[in-house]
Amino acid sequence: MIKTRLFFLLTLLILISCANFNAYFNIYYNAEKYYKLGIKPIEDGKPVDRSYLDRSIEKSSKILQLYQNSKYVDDALVLIGKSYMYKGDYSKAIKKFTELIDYFPTSKYFEEALFYLGKTYLFQQDTNIAISIFQQVVAKNGDFQNDAIKEITNIYIEKKEYDKADTLVENITGKAKNDPLNIFIKGKIKYLKNDYQNALRNFSKIKLKSLPKEYIFDYYRYIISSYIELGDLKNSEKYVNRAIDIFQNHSKRNSFYFLKAQIFEKKKEYEKSISLIDEIVSGRDKFLLDSLLFMKGYIYEKYLNDLKNAEKSYRMIVENQQNSPLYYQAEAKSKSIQILLSLKDENSELTEEEKAKNRFVLSEIEYFFLGRTEDAISGYKTIVDSFPSSYYSPKSLFALSYIYLKEYKDTLKSLEFLERIVKDYQTTEFYTDALKRIGELKSD
Repeated sequence: MIKTRLFFLLTLLILISCANFNAYFNIYYNAEKYYKLGIKPIEDGKPVDRSYLDRSIEKSSKILQLYQNSKYVDDALVLIGKSYMYKGDYSKAIKKFTELIDYFPTSKYFEEALFYLGKTYLFQQDTNIAISIFQQVVAKNGDFQNDAIKEITNIYIEKKEYDKADTLVENITGKAKNDPLNIFIKGKIKYLKNDYQNALRNFSKIKLKSLPKEYIFDYYRYIISSYIELGDLKNSEKYVNRAIDIFQNHSKRNSFYFLKAQIFEKKKEYEKSISLIDEIVSGRDKFLLDSLLFMKGYIYEKYLNDLKNAEKSYRMIVENQQNSPLYYQAEAKSKSIQILLSLKDENSELTEEEKAKNRFVLSEIEYFFLGRTEDAISGYKTIVDSFPSSYYSPKSLFALSYIYLKEYKDTLKSLEFLERIVKDYQTTEFYTDALKRIGELKSD
């Protein structure tokens, strides 16, 4: 009878234990599922789904409440911490990771918690603290060692300390040395160092199926840009068309349309480039809109000599993209072209001196604001030839001397313009300056 009771109690305890485990497992399974769903949008360059992350935190918190004395607490802490980190609740994430590090020093999740603690500090721009923590992870020589090295490498990349990044990534050992992500980072560093051939060599070694999805977008971007820089427009166009097909739903897909427009420009297919830009600008997606409009203005200005349409494109940035990093450059271009166009409509009633002044201002705008060096040179020479008695004639000679030295490193030509000032304009304010400049150039 006693044996029967003992057997019954033992069976009951086993059943209760199994029930507890199953209950825990179901809660944790759902918590992990919601976490993965929450961060999945990152693959398409989109923000995390905060609602799923909140549900993951809710489920994981139940484990802490119901199983606070069990071995299941540490994995729940890590999951809550990572969810808070991706939500941007950094102080809460730090608290959870620190709890695990302080109270569960022997946990199998210890190194993971330490690694994500470093990532959290990195996300909140505490770079030095992040590096210090990642270095602790590296010193542990565990599963997250190479991940920590990659994070430190990326920090150096952000700081443009490419040689340090290169050295670090070369120190990755074991199987991770041939890990696709490691090879990708190597290629990225080569690209950022303008070593496009070696960048492509690294990228060619990567099997895309093995590369984390969130890196595939940049993989294509670096390959296309490398081919463009090397002048291989055939391969760049092949890859850009493939990327456009793949990333139709990506939040930054306009990056590839921008690159395709750039390829058309390089191929001197300017109308195709403008047509593509117009198609993208008229759509709903506004990512890189300022860069696309600026490229359109540049093509009209530099290649098609259509200043009215160029000014219109630049003005669209000024009127609609006030927060753009290109705003002030576009504003300067727009205003300069407006002045240029107004000055070109020369009034026949102007005096010779006023005409010379207008043409000088035109040449200054061409050179200093629009970068049209040849047009500026032509304008200055016209002033010297057509208005030799004007105040702006020796001033134009000085400008020509400056341009030939700066742009073409042509000291002899630069001296020629200065010597003409000394010969023909001895009574002007430019005479002494020209003599001084001649002495400087000859002493060099």
